[in-house]
Amino acid sequence: ADVEPTFHPIGDLANVVRADAADAGRSLPIDEALKDAASTRGRSFRVPSILGEGGDC
Repeated sequence: ADVEPTFHPIGDLANVVRADAADAGRSLPIDEALKDAASTRGRSFRVPSILGEGGDC
């Protein structure tokens, strides 16, 4: 009961993150982005597992 409230540097801000929207002017077509990849699966880059045995992608 005798403790003062703590300071919060953000104040009343609730959401400071912008909307997640694609910017067509800065985006590569998928085939262009994947053309030099060592390995792909469908429309994604394929990378080695870092989680150990049995996590082969």
